[in-house]
Amino acid sequence: MIKEFKLIKNIFARKTPRYVVFFVTSKCNVRCKMCFNWKNVINANESENLTINEIKKIYSEFSDIQQLTISGGEPFLRSDLPKILEFISHNNDVQSISLPTNGTLTNLIVSKTEDILKKIKKETHLRIGLSVLGINEIHDKVVMTKGAFNKLKNTYYKLIELESKFNNLNIDINICCSYYNKKYMKETIDYCREIFNKSSITITLARGNLQEKIAKEISPEEYEEIINYLYKNKNNKKMNKPFSKTLAVIEKISNEQVINIMKTNKMPSRCYCYSNMIVIQNNGDVFPCEYLDNKLGNLKNNSVSEILNLKENKKIEKSIIDKKCCCTWECALMNNIVSNPKKYFNVLKEYITY
Repeated sequence: MIKEFKLIKNIFARKTPRYVVFFVTSKCNVRCKMCFNWKNVINANESENLTINEIKKIYSEFSDIQQLTISGGEPFLRSDLPKILEFISHNNDVQSISLPTNGTLTNLIVSKTEDILKKIKKETHLRIGLSVLGINEIHDKVVMTKGAFNKLKNTYYKLIELESKFNNLNIDINICCSYYNKKYMKETIDYCREIFNKSSITITLARGNLQEKIAKEISPEEYEEIINYLYKNKNNKKMNKPFSKTLAVIEKISNEQVINIMKTNKMPSRCYCYSNMIVIQNNGDVFPCEYLDNKLGNLKNNSVSEILNLKENKKIEKSIIDKKCCCTWECALMNNIVSNPKKYFNVLKEYITY
């Protein structure tokens, strides 16, 4: 535990954010009903993507990065993904990379994952998150792609084989809860515990400006019941890889915060987006988070430090610090916990009893 908490030692000395969410592409081969990035996915234009040389220039201006979350679109559709992660891993001494996928492109996902693992630093931990949205036809209906669930299962088993060869690889299961699958969540959790039994299970809540507003129709009471069901058996969390227990504890606290936010529409503490966490779109546009549409600038034109120090952007940062906005984005909530020393005692207490 002491070793794991050393991860935070340089948070407050950094000149650039420690947590980066990088959308490497908007291209996707499925059409999830609860996708928050649906506008960019529908209008995906690969010619707008940052080139590998532009990416190298951009990340050369960053300090060390503790957490890099790759997003899209379907990230594995980016042909040069292994080269991108190779550079950032080594150049920015990345400690952890999270890579979500819909899991339908089995051979592509497995081959690129292996290539990534051979290219990144051995000290960089890679987490592949497979998105499960229900069982069989329920999943297929939510992603609007026939046969998607069976392809995901096949991908899972092949990735688990790969996981046994690399100590810095974790294969996780993420279930996004929305109106479309909320009544099936308990059976989905049970299924995942049995079939995907070598992986941890996390739950996230549908968020953002969705194409179908009904997708977010889930009450705090419904969601609380689902989260409580997930944690009634702690054995669903795999603890045999680096930082797994600490991450599980922080996830649990953030899930509890989501429920509280749903009930009160208030943030539990200050948000560290902008200062410790930013979002970079595939074209280089920078945003303080996934929720806010306040574009801060574009990294093709200015460095990240220049953008974050612009006078007009500092007003946005102050608004975030003053809790003028409120959201249930789990990544941001987890970042807030890690970035706030006042939360460390809660993490330690939960860690001991988890």
